[in-house]
Amino acid sequence: MYVNPDEARDYFGMDFDGDTFCVKSVKKLPEIAKEIRQHHIKPTTYKSDKVAVQGTLAEVALRSTENQIGLITYYLATAWATGHHQYIAGLAQEVQVAVDRLKSDLSHDQAFLDEVGKSLPKLDWLIDRKKQGVYGSYYDSKQRCKKPARTLIANGEYNDPISFLIQSVNAIWQPVDLHERTLLEFRELFVKPSEILYKRAIARRDEYTSKIREAMKLSSDRESRKKILRAAVEWAKGLGEKLREKSEKTAQTCSAAMWQASHNGDHVAQGQNFARLSNYED
Repeated sequence: MYVNPDEARDYFGMDFDGDTFCVKSVKKLPEIAKEIRQHHIKPTTYKSDKVAVQGTLAEVALRSTENQIGLITYYLATAWATGHHQYIAGLAQEVQVAVDRLKSDLSHDQAFLDEVGKSLPKLDWLIDRKKQGVYGSYYDSKQRCKKPARTLIANGEYNDPISFLIQSVNAIWQPVDLHERTLLEFRELFVKPSEILYKRAIARRDEYTSKIREAMKLSSDRESRKKILRAAVEWAKGLGEKLREKSEKTAQTCSAAMWQASHNGDHVAQGQNFARLSNYED
């Protein structure tokens, strides 16, 4: 792509020191292209002369990490959103100073930045985003209860892109409405096992339960209890390994039988213990 260097400098503030650009066809961005064509005012751009950097490389690198790029770009976005356009040219220059910290020792106009900070209003969404409950419920430890989710505040007073995005999301957002279902409601998702497999699954379930009960009786003997529990874990893992060696259909049928045995009738509590086995830790 050819760009006249004078026009590049005057209209876009471009130089030719190795920067790269993303170029897209105007056909893919018709609205943006339309807006650009309507703005023929030549912007006032300037770059201050560079000042030799002082200090060792380590000192320069450390100093460069203490920049104000985040603050200045926030001021830029806020100035544009709130109509304080008189600050934009000055803030653009301060951004240039910040990004050139490694190669130029120019100082910020701190008095100007302080004035901007005092004059600009706070964007409501920027303050609200740090509070809990935005698009997600949370537990209030002080009141010891769960607080519902809510939308992010964006009252529409400002015309910045993020405010528009938030308003669009808020218009269609709905809180998650999930309710706990009983395990038996999922029974139909599994293949119905044969009577032989079902009885075999019940026997294995009861065998595991007896191991757990044996361990629980040793509540005062921690080491013995842990030993029995570990044995129960290995026993259950062995069942799983044997299933993996079977065909996919056999594995699914056996798994269905175990699920039915673990979550059926009066043995639900025992089955839940079996289900927790895979998550057992010392």
